[in-house]
Amino acid sequence: MIRPIAEVSVIIPAYNAVRFIREAVDSALGQVGVTVEVIVIDNQSTDGTSNLVQETYGDSVQLVSEPKRGCAAARNAGLRVATGKYIALLDADDIWHPDKLRLQAVVLASRGDEGLVFCYGREFLDPNLTDQEKLTCACRPDPYAYLAPSALICSRATFDRVGEFPEVPIGEFISWYGWAKSLGLGTFILPDVLIQRRAHLNNTSRDPKALASYAWSIKGLLDRRRQAQKAQVASAESL
Repeated sequence: MIRPIAEVSVIIPAYNAVRFIREAVDSALGQVGVTVEVIVIDNQSTDGTSNLVQETYGDSVQLVSEPKRGCAAARNAGLRVATGKYIALLDADDIWHPDKLRLQAVVLASRGDEGLVFCYGREFLDPNLTDQEKLTCACRPDPYAYLAPSALICSRATFDRVGEFPEVPIGEFISWYGWAKSLGLGTFILPDVLIQRRAHLNNTSRDPKALASYAWSIKGLLDRRRQAQKAQVASAESL
């Protein structure tokens, strides 16, 4: 029997994701060459997402209810219960290639478990869309470097160093990743297409009101950087 090369906690925030949560969870449980701990964080869903996960997967998936609304709160709730050496994030509407975590874990191990490893992704139209809806739903035709939550894997130690996600309405990953870069953590992008990103009408990136909230996360990152700089100056002056 081949020993799995890594233990990975997979955190899946879910809000009203009953239409596609099974595909996401199945792709996480179907990872080869690694052992996975799949954690689904139900973020106050009203469509039966929690019941579906519990009835379909039972003890195979850890189901956590998060009382705070928002993806950042859900991700942080998952981090608090995760026990794996590595942490991977997966949005409830995305799908992983079976080799994703194994290939990324190999890269992390070669880098001494330091840094952030991403991969390439490809978009696809949600098959539940009507023909008319497909015309209004943009979908990139070619694979691209996917610097987003569903593509990330890093060590638990790295997550502990960077800290939890800022609990802003949207854009928490931009702020978190920016702070990780400020700490000097390197980024490696695996050129393999290991994730499929579902394009549908409820993608956050298609909501103008949600997009306006990105400014909150960027401001939070800039404030954090300024505070860190002031602390460095004060420390240097005290020597």
